Amino acid sequence: METRTAVSEYDVHGGERRVPETSDVPDLDVLATTDRRQPSLTLFVVNRNWRESIPATIRIEDFAAGSQATVRTLNADSILTGNDEEHPDRVHPVETSLHLTGSTFRYEFPAHSVTAISYGGAPVRRH
Repeated sequence: METRTAVSEYDVHGGERRVPETSDVPDLDVLATTDRRQPSLTLFVVNRNWRESIPATIRIEDFAAGSQATVRTLNADSILTGNDEEHPDRVHPVETSLHLTGSTFRYEFPAHSVTAISYGGAPVRRH
């Protein structure tokens, strides 16, 4: 499964000693995976932009997606927000549904978030 992303990028300068310089870091990092046991496709998307959400157009090829997707998003009000002993569920995944009509759709990935979009369907065989 091939994933192609066209998105803005940035460079990291003066990072950690172990990785001091990193070039061309994409604002959206995308990975697609399929499950052959139960035909499904999941997109994992990290929005590294800590200030802004990023709207995206997603086009799925070689997979006939169903009309409903499950979206799980991990996010918080701030990148500094975390769980602790007093608030163990302050940061937790939120599940929503997404209605799909065709192989292309728009989705806005919240700032500083991790999102998984999963939907059933079947791989399209090309002859």
